[in-house]
Amino acid sequence: MDAGVIAFVYEAGQPMRFESEEIDRGIDGLHNLMAALGMVEAPSGETKQQVEYRDSRWVRANAGGIFLTDQALGDSVFAGEFLGTITDPMTNESKDLWCPVTGSIIGMALPQVVLPGFSLFHVGLEEE
Repeated sequence: MDAGVIAFVYEAGQPMRFESEEIDRGIDGLHNLMAALGMVEAPSGETKQQVEYRDSRWVRANAGGIFLTDQALGDSVFAGEFLGTITDPMTNESKDLWCPVTGSIIGMALPQVVLPGFSLFHVGLEEE
């Protein structure tokens, strides 16, 4: 970027897996981005409404243990909303996880074993 070269980073799917649907989604997104920048012609066919977030916040694990959630990628969330739990498998003690901001989930971890500080949710902030 310091050299004036546009860079595109796409992260999707589960770690250590190649997921065809997510790869195709990334390729479509890259083509749409290049069209918006005037680098290529716009793809033909139906276009989806795009949402742009200019700021975001990470929600991190407040404890170690087994992370569980009913939230899904793309869900709208509100400040103070319950996001999930982290349960210590040795003590069975659970810690609730609450959303600190209002926005949309643009990235999230799958239910798994986590350590304190692990990134669980990436929330795109709604512009006011």
